Amino acid sequence: MERKIFLNVLVISLLAVAIAIFFPAEQEEVTHRDQSLPWQITPTSNGSIKVFNLTLGQSTIADAVQRLNEVSEVSLFVSPQGKHVVEVYFNQTRLAGLRAKIVLTAAISDSDLQAMFNRGTRISTLGDGSRKVTLHPDDLERTKQSAISVITYLPKAKLDEELLRARFGEPTRRIQEKGRQTIHWLYPQQGLDIALDTEEGKAVFQYLPPLNFDQVINPLIEQGEELF
Repeated sequence: MERKIFLNVLVISLLAVAIAIFFPAEQEEVTHRDQSLPWQITPTSNGSIKVFNLTLGQSTIADAVQRLNEVSEVSLFVSPQGKHVVEVYFNQTRLAGLRAKIVLTAAISDSDLQAMFNRGTRISTLGDGSRKVTLHPDDLERTKQSAISVITYLPKAKLDEELLRARFGEPTRRIQEKGRQTIHWLYPQQGLDIALDTEEGKAVFQYLPPLNFDQVINPLIEQGEELF
């Protein structure tokens, strides 16, 4: 009986810790104005969004580096399908008391990405067959002046459906990846896709302009299963 009571108390305590980590109540008032929390999303008049005090399509990589004030790594990646993308990776960020990893995608044209690839100083092949390219110093500087097209936010805290609903509300759609326990919570009007691993409690938040949200929805519809 004592063991059962102890286990119940432990479960409640762990849940309370998770809520405190991801939803620190004392940070709400302080961060309301500067939009430091992942659920503080403001649509803009031109069809984009502002989150973490950064406006997609307008704020630059340099703006984000100054805002986050953390060491970052810039790399160009080429997928096995040949898609090029420049990403800026922050391994340790802390906004409003929440620890997370953040990845920024730079808005760079396909032709410029190809030119950057050609000027790359080092290329390595990753386990999934994609290639990672170290950029030329001139291209690193150019990347800093590029706008942010997508923000990917990976919180350290483990989450569940109850916690997501408490902060983000009911999603417009939920689509499960085939053969996996990952469910995408889709909020098209906010430009937000939350991919939740229901087994491990890990989540990946992807923010992009609502006008471009088909980039997320279409592949999921083709490859996933709609949940009702």
